[in-house]
Amino acid sequence: MTLQNAGWRALDVLFPKRCAWCGKVLGFTADACGCDKSREAVRLPNAPLATPDLEGEAFFPIGAWACFAYEEPVRGMILRMKYEEEPALAQPLAQELAQKYDASGLAGQFDVLIPVPMTPKALKKRGYNQCALMAGALAVHAGLPCEEAALRKTRHTERQMALDRAGRLQNVRDAFTAEAGVAGKRILLVDDVFTTGSTANECAKSLQAAGAAACGVLCVAASLIE
Repeated sequence: MTLQNAGWRALDVLFPKRCAWCGKVLGFTADACGCDKSREAVRLPNAPLATPDLEGEAFFPIGAWACFAYEEPVRGMILRMKYEEEPALAQPLAQELAQKYDASGLAGQFDVLIPVPMTPKALKKRGYNQCALMAGALAVHAGLPCEEAALRKTRHTERQMALDRAGRLQNVRDAFTAEAGVAGKRILLVDDVFTTGSTANECAKSLQAAGAAACGVLCVAASLIE
């Protein structure tokens, strides 16, 4: 064994490299993981998602785009980012958003990025807003401002993932308010997961009530539920 190889093995033991997507321990020099094919298998087309059924309510965004179906290994990575104190995972996910932004022809269609907000209490508990982290990184790529304070969540809501479709629609109703500074702007809302579309719709509704010219949605994953 060469001294160099011995050094790499020591690094493998002391500082094991993990796949950001599935969490599997890799060799320190490894560049890829076996989950790469699984991730590509759930990558979505660049066309907008189908307009969700909101039980007769209008869908305010002009369109919603998602990088992946909400399946493994993407699902696990998002959950780790949100609930297992792994904010660094926002960076590779933001890279996926940037790729989707380019591939879907979104450049030039929007003036500002806004992340889906959290309540101050929830933000304090988690310590970060994962959507804000992704939006900030995407803003650098897109050359657009990221205005985190332009949209606020004004009341506590239950976790959407714990509710059925009807419950999700009701849970976030009138839970957001936008600042007057969005007037006349074309907003690209950044979120992690799009399911019923209810959260994105309530955000877009608030933005347009404050005078926004239009609102689109870009998210990491989508899983429309019945």
